[in-house]
Amino acid sequence: MAKSKGLEVAMTVAARFGGKTVNMFVFFIVARKLSFFEMGIYGVAFSMSLILSTVLDVGIRNSLAIFIGKAPDQTGAYALQSFILWIGLSLFAPILMAISLNTSGFGVIPLEYHASSALLLIGMLYLRIMQGVLLGSGDIAMYNRSELASRVVLLILTMAFLLTEKITLASALWTLAISQAVAATYLFYHQWALIRQADGLRFDLIKALLSRGFMFMISVLMMNASKRLAFLAIGHFVDARHSGLFFALQRFTEIITEVGMAVSVVIFSHNVRAETPEEAVKGTAHSTRVCFMIFVVIAACIAISSPWSVPLLLGAKFAGNTALFQVILLATLIGSVWTILFPSLSVVSSPTKVFVLFIPGLGANILLVYPLMLQFGLLGAALSMVAANAILTGTFLAYYNRRFGIPPRDFLLPRMSDLAAGRRAFKRFAR
Repeated sequence: MAKSKGLEVAMTVAARFGGKTVNMFVFFIVARKLSFFEMGIYGVAFSMSLILSTVLDVGIRNSLAIFIGKAPDQTGAYALQSFILWIGLSLFAPILMAISLNTSGFGVIPLEYHASSALLLIGMLYLRIMQGVLLGSGDIAMYNRSELASRVVLLILTMAFLLTEKITLASALWTLAISQAVAATYLFYHQWALIRQADGLRFDLIKALLSRGFMFMISVLMMNASKRLAFLAIGHFVDARHSGLFFALQRFTEIITEVGMAVSVVIFSHNVRAETPEEAVKGTAHSTRVCFMIFVVIAACIAISSPWSVPLLLGAKFAGNTALFQVILLATLIGSVWTILFPSLSVVSSPTKVFVLFIPGLGANILLVYPLMLQFGLLGAALSMVAANAILTGTFLAYYNRRFGIPPRDFLLPRMSDLAAGRRAFKRFAR
C-alpha cells in the first residue's frame, strides 16, 4: 500500500504541476492584458466561486469519500444522492454569486459578468461534490483526468482569444467558466452508468451525507476564508484598484499550495481506507515532510528570482513589488503545511475538532488584517497572512503531537531515509 500511495502521490503531483503550469501560463496572459481593477473583479469571481462552492457543497465531498471508503458496495447509491443534491444546490449559485460580486467593494458589477461567474460556480460545485465518489473508491487516476480536463480547455480557449486579440475581462471569465463546465461534463459522463444503476432517492443516505458533512463544510469554509481574507479585505479597507495587484501576486505563489492540496487529496483517499488511525497519521507525516522539503526549495528559487521574474511573467506594471511578493510567498509556504494536514485530520479526528483548530488562526487574521493594512497598506495584508498561517500550522502540529505523540519535526524535517529514497527514485528516473 505504501508503494501504491507513493506512486499515486507522484502521479498526482505530476498532474497538478502540469495543470498548474497551464493555469500559470493562462494567468500570466490574463494579468498582462487586464488592468489592476479588472484583475480585482476577476479575482473576486475566482475567490468567491471557491468559497461558495465550499458552502453549497455542505461537506458532501468529504462525507462521500468516508462513507464510500467504508462501504464500497454502496457507491452507486451515494453517487445518485449526491447528484440529486447537486441539482438542488446549483439553483442557489446565480443568486449567491450576484450578491458576492455586488458587495465586493467594486461597486455594482455589470450583468455581463454574472452569467459566466454563475456557470463557473455550478461547474466547480459539480466537480467538488462528485469527486468525492472518486476519492472514496480510490480512483485517483480518474480524479487526475477530471482535473486536467479543465486545464486543457482553459489553455485552448485562452490561446484562441489571444490569437484573435480578444482577451478581455468578459472572455477571461467565460474561459474559466467553460473549462469547469466541460470538466464537470466529462466527469458526469464517466459516472453516469454508476448513477443510473442506483435504486432511487434515499433520504436516509442524504441525511447521513449532510449530517456528517456540515461541520466539515464549516471547516473548509474557514480554510478558504483564511486564504482569501486578506485579498477580499483590500477592496473594503484600502482601494479596490489594488486588489488585482495583490490577487495576481498571491496566485503566483500558490503553485506551492496547489501541489500541497494535490498531495493532501491522495493522503485523504488512502486514509479513509486505512485500517487504523496510527497508520494514517504516520503516512501523513511522511508525505508532509517530503513535500515541505521540496516546497522550501521551490520557494527559495522563486524568492531569489522574483525581482526580475515577477515583472517578466506578469508584466511590467507589477515591477517594484518584490517585498510584497516575498512576504506573500512566505505566507504561502508556511500555510502549505496545514493545507496538507487539514483533509486527513478530519478522518483521524473529527470535523468538529478541525473546526475548533481553525479558530485561533482565522481569529488572528480577522483581528490583524485591518490594523496592519491601515499601517502598512498591501504589505500589512500580507503580514496578516503570515501570522494567520503560522498560527494555523502551529495549532495543527501541536494537536498531532498531543493526540498522536508525533512531534512537529516529523512533519517538517526530512529524514536520511527520505533523502535516500529520493536519490533512488532519481536514479531510476535518470536511467
